[in-house]
Amino acid sequence: MADKFCNFIKKLSLEFGNLPEEFDYDNPPLILIDAVLSINRRYREFVVPRIELMKGENIKTLEELRRKIDDLGKDGFCELWNYNHPDRVRMLSDLTDKFLKIKKEFRLSDDLQVLHKWGKQSKVSDSHDFNIRGIGFTTFQYLRLLCKADTTKPDRHILRAVKEGIGQNVPELEAVDIIEKAAKKLNIPVRQLDYALWKHYSGNI
Repeated sequence: MADKFCNFIKKLSLEFGNLPEEFDYDNPPLILIDAVLSINRRYREFVVPRIELMKGENIKTLEELRRKIDDLGKDGFCELWNYNHPDRVRMLSDLTDKFLKIKKEFRLSDDLQVLHKWGKQSKVSDSHDFNIRGIGFTTFQYLRLLCKADTTKPDRHILRAVKEGIGQNVPELEAVDIIEKAAKKLNIPVRQLDYALWKHYSGNI
């Protein structure tokens, strides 16, 4: 499958040199906020404006994010990020608590180091034990990407690319395996292949 997909990729006019801003956040709260906002939403139209809005709040640490959610409550935070979806606030709250716990386990003081260490140590199989309600496999993979893991997010664009490349639909887990193996054969980072494919297919729907 990976060989067949590699041959398909070579026929596409893909650009591998650039990565999006979200792959290089220096603000830990934005990593979690982006992951939660991105679930089943159009990135450029929906997520980006709210990320820009949250940048203006100057929330720099996970502890500050925890306090902001506590101070405003779900309804207040819905107003803050201009998204009337209390369950997404709950999801962000749970995710923040998850990484504050990981921070204690890692015994690190810098939140960005915590997220990056988790991302680089994480594995696809860890999704089974992540245990954040609402965070499915695709979002888990995206969170890993945002935290510097070299992997792919099997969203509809990536799944479409794999389908066209090998001629059949495959489960998300198998799509990740194909993309990762193809990137290795092409000698490029998986995250670069992921973004190149996403950019190509998201612009040609």
